[in-house]
Amino acid sequence: MVSKLKRKNKIECPCIAILTDYAPHSFWLYSHIDAYVIPNEDFIQDLVEKGIEKETIYPLGIPVSEEFLQRIDKREARKELELDDKFTVLLMGGGLGIGNIKDMFEKLAFSKLDIQIIACAGQNIKLRNQLNEIASRTNKRTIVFDYTDNINLLMSASDLLISKPGGLTITEALIKEIPIVINSAIPGQEEKNADYLLNNGIAARIHSDDSVVSILMQLLNSKVRLQHMKECCREKAKPNATRDICNLILQKIENQ
Repeated sequence: MVSKLKRKNKIECPCIAILTDYAPHSFWLYSHIDAYVIPNEDFIQDLVEKGIEKETIYPLGIPVSEEFLQRIDKREARKELELDDKFTVLLMGGGLGIGNIKDMFEKLAFSKLDIQIIACAGQNIKLRNQLNEIASRTNKRTIVFDYTDNINLLMSASDLLISKPGGLTITEALIKEIPIVINSAIPGQEEKNADYLLNNGIAARIHSDDSVVSILMQLLNSKVRLQHMKECCREKAKPNATRDICNLILQKIENQ
């Protein structure tokens, strides 16, 4: 809409497009855009090949809440959540709690893995009740949350994230340096996000509910691989994206 108004000389303000997925797509590519903000340097060439001028491309990252810059000690985070100091898995399905969370939670809860589990049901009341019922039958330490805005604390307490590959969730995990296990992906952008994570050593992927335990067992038995995944997260993260994008906006306004 803003691009169209600029093309018709209806407005003169700077127009900045911020890509919130880990693959450029044509939805964001319009004329009269003054700057494209992309997740990192990996995507510069993609946009150039799509006809975007390189000088308008800024690999500043995807903006998330600045609370994710707060470094909370893992032991302290677990203590606050009344968890033990042991390997912790965070299971998320977005604000709506979608995906096969119930089945995976149940398989993990009754597995022989030496883990504890944090599960987020989002606004899905039915799922929350199902997870609580499963939690009441397992000997594993588990916590079930409704919708929560304290994801920073949950990620700080966790060693591994099982989630759909949404752009913002990925970005938060990269900043917190948490390896990701992809449990499902919506065709289109989420599939492309998943491909990016897998190709860059950040994630593993579950191909069926039955494979979740074996995937975690492989990771638990390979501290070297888990450490490599954390290092890959650190390499691709842009923790100062929000600040840098705000500075870019101010710069564009001042230079108008």
